[in-house]
Amino acid sequence: MAARTRALPLLILCLGLALPAGAAGAPRWQDLSATQQEALRPLARQWDGLPPRQQDKLLEMAEIYPRLDSHQKQLLRERLLQWTQLTPAQRNQARENYRKLSEMPTQQQEQIRKRWREFCVESE
Repeated sequence: MAARTRALPLLILCLGLALPAGAAGAPRWQDLSATQQEALRPLARQWDGLPPRQQDKLLEMAEIYPRLDSHQKQLLRERLLQWTQLTPAQRNQARENYRKLSEMPTQQQEQIRKRWREFCVESE
């Protein structure tokens, strides 16, 4: 479970890919299941305007949502809400930071994640 919790912020960063829009077959908000809507509620207002590929990635994430504990579900909703409140420039910076992190050696990634977790605990 702890590994999944640590992965949530990275998962959220991956979801904001700037992809071209345009799809007739993309699901509309009202067509999503109740569970999908619960998981993706912070994106409800903008869902229909998201690129289909991004919607697909979000729907993949929504599949794991029922298996998360209540703390993980809350964390996921908070991260989605935070993402929606970022400016395009901030989103691009987050994507770039994620790209740089993923290119680092595993040990260095773990050190950064550890410092981040410590920072988050101190700031609560």
